[in-house]
Amino acid sequence: MKCLLNHADLIAVAAIVIGFGVAAIMFRVQRELYVREVLKQRNWIACSDWLIFVSVFLVLFLAVIPLRIWPMLMTAYILAVTFLVAWMNRFQYEHA
Repeated sequence: MKCLLNHADLIAVAAIVIGFGVAAIMFRVQRELYVREVLKQRNWIACSDWLIFVSVFLVLFLAVIPLRIWPMLMTAYILAVTFLVAWMNRFQYEHA
């Protein structure tokens, strides 16, 4: 059975995930700075924001970097596919 995804496709999916994560982080940082400067309230980074940080770093370290360092190693390919599919399925169950 031939796999329909290649390394470039997986890196593209990982880049989309990282892009959405960075956009969410920047939105949250902008809001926190507004609250601190304008409203003069003490604020913190919520647990949900730490989950965004962790997911971006995991995509980077479990999908992009292994595929760039070892492009022909099947273990890196399997790791990237497994992690990205699990990450995408998380949203399917959260938003259903």
